[in-house]
Amino acid sequence: MACLLALTPAPATAAPEGAPAKTAPAKTAPGGVSGAASVGNAVIRTASELLVDIPPLATCVSGESTGAETSGATGGKLVAFGQGSTTCETEPSGAVTTTATGKAFRFNHPDTGLPLLKVGSYTISCRATPDGTVESAFTLRGVVGTSLPDTVPVDYETTLANGVRAVFNTRTWAEDGDGSLTVHAVRLWLGPDMGPATRAGERGAVTVGSVTCTPPA
Repeated sequence: MACLLALTPAPATAAPEGAPAKTAPAKTAPGGVSGAASVGNAVIRTASELLVDIPPLATCVSGESTGAETSGATGGKLVAFGQGSTTCETEPSGAVTTTATGKAFRFNHPDTGLPLLKVGSYTISCRATPDGTVESAFTLRGVVGTSLPDTVPVDYETTLANGVRAVFNTRTWAEDGDGSLTVHAVRLWLGPDMGPATRAGERGAVTVGSVTCTPPA
């Protein structure tokens, strides 16, 4: 299954289908256009034990690195990331594009180890320009464990078999109004503050792909 969000100016908040989109926040971050990316990360714990602690994989930051790669990472029998890479590119015009690409992601049942969610491949990107435009794109393929529409809307939420909340194609504007846009391919939430805990009582969050772009002040 391929799900694509074309490169179009992203709204400040997700608007219902058919409603007019709101414009991006006018205030922007100082210091020019910037961006960052990672293939993903995960932190899952019980009340007494840290079960999974995967730091952000293959991180890059514009102006510091142009990209990175990872061979993947696993967190016990719960979470697995396959190979992935990121890019943080600054164009001669001053625009910045960040991209995160990964494959073979798995989120498994804590008791059986069988997959509750599999993502064959994912690519997300964002682009910020000196004139303040911020755009994003999203592609997801090979999803097993839940049904998705042919075109995945922003912040599409569903629940996995064990009650874990899964949100696809998330787009979040910075609360301080600096114009930053953060995009994730998938976010999984576990726990009473973020969604139902699993049978084994895990709490935490898993991020599959992350890119952020910030326009200039």
